[in-house]
Amino acid sequence: MHRVLLPLLAIGLSGCVGTDPGHLTQTDWVLVELNGQAVPKLPHPATLHFEDGHVSGSNGCNRYHGTYAFDPAARSLHFGRVASTMMACVNGMQVERGFMAALATTDGYTLRADELTLDRAQVPMARFEVLSAP
Repeated sequence: MHRVLLPLLAIGLSGCVGTDPGHLTQTDWVLVELNGQAVPKLPHPATLHFEDGHVSGSNGCNRYHGTYAFDPAARSLHFGRVASTMMACVNGMQVERGFMAALATTDGYTLRADELTLDRAQVPMARFEVLSAP
């Protein structure tokens, strides 16, 4: 019995690493706090959208896209190369700089109900809430 059960258990658990906890990618996220400070209302709020290893959205001023990898068991999250448009805007540049810095240095995340936090060394950098439909 153990000879059959252990390999099946190992196969089942290996399928969990790297799989999506659902709520992370089936949700659009809007930035509400950056480095402990509330994010001001912007014409184009900073957002995250995860799908099939790709991340995209607005960084508060420009559109961006890139890649990500995560391990739900270890609560690790890393963003790969992220490219963005380069339009100048009066409002949002400070948020954009902080947002892009957070993506570049994220090594973990916390996901609770309708809240996502990007962390570096277990310190929260950016907090997101579920983006509700207009």
